[in-house]
Amino acid sequence: MKRTLVLTSILFSFIFSFGQGYSIIDFDSNNVKLSQTDRLIVSIFSDVWQNIPANVNAKSINVGASTTIYKDMPIKLSKFSFAFGLGITSHNFHSDAMPSLNSTGDTLSLTNIPDTVNGSLITYSKNKFSLSYLDLPIEFRFRSKSPGNKKMKYSLGFKIGYLINRKIKYKGRDLNGEDKDVKYKTHNIQFVENFRYGVTARIGWSWIAINAYYSLTPIFIKDKGPDMFPISVGISLSPFN
Repeated sequence: MKRTLVLTSILFSFIFSFGQGYSIIDFDSNNVKLSQTDRLIVSIFSDVWQNIPANVNAKSINVGASTTIYKDMPIKLSKFSFAFGLGITSHNFHSDAMPSLNSTGDTLSLTNIPDTVNGSLITYSKNKFSLSYLDLPIEFRFRSKSPGNKKMKYSLGFKIGYLINRKIKYKGRDLNGEDKDVKYKTHNIQFVENFRYGVTARIGWSWIAINAYYSLTPIFIKDKGPDMFPISVGISLSPFN
């Protein structure tokens, strides 16, 4: 948790410095190099989880978020540019199951929360498995050339992420059978991959866009847990467009 807070603080320090030094330049279409744009992108999305075990019932909406800063590099006088950046992304999985080790401790599965424990009915309002990553994205961008910053924009890219936090948040009746409500958070989740990577895409107009991410890696180590991975679709905003 401390590591996540430190990395988040560093990222937002860059964002603040970036925002302070930003200046908007207007361009016409007469052989003028495109300005740098989309240097800060904030996204909200929903994860559509793939390869969920058959015994697990998952919510259809799993909201996640990301914040990324980019260095945009226009290619001479063309409408194209390359961009690379640094960001933090959080994915969430809401379901009726929790990751748990098998009896020998060498593999992991998603085990359903029981309906009753010691005769006590188990109800809960939250059961969320969350993963946070420090991302290094790279993009190939195209945008229309027009006066000001209101232009159609397209990007296709790739990003690699390093796991900085994993946790389960549960809020409901005590799973040990005691007659009480509990709320807890645990980070002790085994066999989660430290690295992930996948392809990204974005299409938008001016400061708003639709984004997508397709993970090419599962969240658990191969043969150690379910072969699950997210496809994310959402909305991106560029406040310093």
